[in-house]
Amino acid sequence: MAIDLIHEAVKNALEKDGWTIIDEQVSLRFGEIGGYVDLEVERPAIVAVKNEEKIFVEIKTFAGSSFVRDLQQAIGQYELYRDIIRYRELEHRLFLAIPQSVYDYYFVRPTTKRIIQDHNILLIIVDLDREEILK
Repeated sequence: MAIDLIHEAVKNALEKDGWTIIDEQVSLRFGEIGGYVDLEVERPAIVAVKNEEKIFVEIKTFAGSSFVRDLQQAIGQYELYRDIIRYRELEHRLFLAIPQSVYDYYFVRPTTKRIIQDHNILLIIVDLDREEILK
């Protein structure tokens, strides 16, 4: 249950954007399979326009020695958590939060962009210096 280096910056950015942090390091299980998603957050009904919106946010720094290995791990974890959310019939959507610098360097490349699109991964791009959500 390691907390990413950018955890606090992502939390602050979400709060600035109108989200409320419900919980951190949330156990997400289905039978004997599971893990801990970094954040559970909600946007109140007034801001969300319809009903309140709840999401899970998995935070990834991509600071390892290999982007490909980090991407493999992130996709695998994302897919597993999304499956568990579906199996448990939770209303949450799952997002992957990444730093703007990682997005600008890797995620705009055609191959990475296609992989993210093919896996239907929802991204939150965070400016870590300003602690703001960009996308």
